Amino acid sequence: PGGVCLSTDFATTWNVSNEGLPVAPACSVVLDPRSPRGQRTLYAAVFEHGVYKSADDGKTWTKKSKGLGSASNLRVCRVAVHKDGALFALVTGKRSSIGGPFIQEGAGLYRSRDAGENWECITASNPLHWPKDFTVHPDDSNFIFVGAANAGNSRGGLYRTQNGGQSWQRVADK
Repeated sequence: PGGVCLSTDFATTWNVSNEGLPVAPACSVVLDPRSPRGQRTLYAAVFEHGVYKSADDGKTWTKKSKGLGSASNLRVCRVAVHKDGALFALVTGKRSSIGGPFIQEGAGLYRSRDAGENWECITASNPLHWPKDFTVHPDDSNFIFVGAANAGNSRGGLYRTQNGGQSWQRVADK
C-alpha cells in the first residue's frame, strides 16, 4: 500500500519505517547530507499527501507541506535537497476526472528554505499544468531546469531559470 522501508545491511533485509506516514506511495525519499549520523534528516514525497520529514533516521515522520500544492492537488512525486539547504518538491498535474481537463491549482515546482516548514511555488510566473521532473545545478540552487508535458492547451517542454524562478525561459519544446 506504500510507505518507506529502511535497510542497514546493503539491501539484504528491509524494515518498515512508516510511523507518522499515511498509507500511500512514497515516490521519492532523500537524505539531507548535512544532518549528523544517528540523527539523519530524510524527506519523503508521499503521493496525494505532500512532503514528510524525519529527523531521527526515518523512525518517525511529520508532515511538512505548508504552502505546498493545493487542497485539490498534493501529488508530490519528487523531492530533492541542494547542498545549500534548499529543499525542492515537484507537484505534478492532476485531471479533474478520467480524460477530463487538468486542474491548474497546485501543480508546479516548490522550494523551501527553512527545512520544509514553508513552501513557495517557484513556477508561479510560468504555470505548468503537468510538470514531470526537474534538476537543480549542483553549485547554484537558483539555476533549475523543469520538464513538463503538454496538458490540454498548456505549453509543455523544457524550461530554465537562472534566478530561482523569478523568470523562466523555454529552451526546448519537443
